[in-house]
Amino acid sequence: MADQSSWGVGRGVGGADLRHGSGLIGLTDRVEALGGTLTLDSPPGCGTHLEVCLPLDEAIL
Repeated sequence: MADQSSWGVGRGVGGADLRHGSGLIGLTDRVEALGGTLTLDSPPGCGTHLEVCLPLDEAIL
């Protein structure tokens, strides 16, 4: 799992949105292609929290 937070002011009036913006859409597509999940929380005025969970291949362990 990768976890990243920013304590800025969020992204605009509506905060960041996974359905808009080619960067977030592309990131979501890549994470899902690897069998993972991406969670984004960005309420206006409260910064942004991004969490990526990817499955580990047993061969890596």
